[in-house]
Amino acid sequence: QSKRYEQEIFDFGSSSSMFLPMTTVAIVNLVALVWGLYDLFVWREGLVLELMLASFAVVNCLPIYEAILLRKDDGKLPKNVCFLAGILTFVLIVSGYFVFK
Repeated sequence: QSKRYEQEIFDFGSSSSMFLPMTTVAIVNLVALVWGLYDLFVWREGLVLELMLASFAVVNCLPIYEAILLRKDDGKLPKNVCFLAGILTFVLIVSGYFVFK
């Protein structure tokens, strides 16, 4: 752990309830950016400021994406946190679709 600290790498190794909302927000931001880029390039209607805000959030969440997908050491996010965050993201997006439709 001290080696990762010296390399300035986050350590997400232990399972904690703190990681679930953080991971969920990171996935929601990524979905928002992908959806906004899809609207921009396919439908030619884009809200540029909202895309800038979503891209800023995605860039700030890069260590979380790295801990979800790329890391193979003990500092990665636990699988159950990633799975629960994915389910919670899906529930939030579907409920938001029905509420704001």
